[in-house]
Amino acid sequence: MKILLISNSRALIENVSSGLHGSGLSVETATARSADKCALKEEHAAIVLDLDNAKDAKLGWIAKWRRCGVTTKILALLPSAFDADNRVRCLDQGADDYLAKPFNNEELIARLRLLTRNHPVAETGVKKVHDLEIDVGLYTVSRAGRQVQLTVREFELLQFLIQHQGKIVKRTFILESLYPHLCDDRRSNVIDVYVSYLRKKIDNDPSRPLIVTHWGKGYEFLRDNGAAGKTYTTTGS
Repeated sequence: MKILLISNSRALIENVSSGLHGSGLSVETATARSADKCALKEEHAAIVLDLDNAKDAKLGWIAKWRRCGVTTKILALLPSAFDADNRVRCLDQGADDYLAKPFNNEELIARLRLLTRNHPVAETGVKKVHDLEIDVGLYTVSRAGRQVQLTVREFELLQFLIQHQGKIVKRTFILESLYPHLCDDRRSNVIDVYVSYLRKKIDNDPSRPLIVTHWGKGYEFLRDNGAAGKTYTTTGS
């Protein structure tokens, strides 16, 4: 398994590279100057991106890579001073997970193995569901011909709900599938927050909602034939 480590800190590169090599992982390192070229090659199992502060330009690279179609898992190394808003911003840009500094290499390696475990091959092409048109490769969505601007996290949630359309998907199942690093806090309302964001963008016409809330059960993305007279199935545990 080959990891791309991007950092401007020689000390961090040496420390992390040593730990990853010791666990049998292959490591390619890059600084800001060569990061784009290395990330866009998409030949790595994961990218470890070291961020220096909340205004670090490298945070914007994540969204740019996603817009360019990069599907490689990204783990961001965040300064301990990052508050909750900045951590959420990092995830919204398209990072799959984060780890606050200082950290130990054992936890970093464990998170990398979790991110890359049984990772499916990325889908490509355009999907049409109801009046939604979704370009999986470009991360773009339109509804009834109107372009909808989604963050990477919202896009992933939409795809997940569509994959289980016609079924009630429990919050805990979404949490475990999309945000495994938050599973220790089952009281987290991150799922409700992202569903709310998504609904405001694709369900702005209340007469034609696609996402239905089943109180106490979970969320459902309606099948094309609608919800009338159908038997609901619960997915997840």
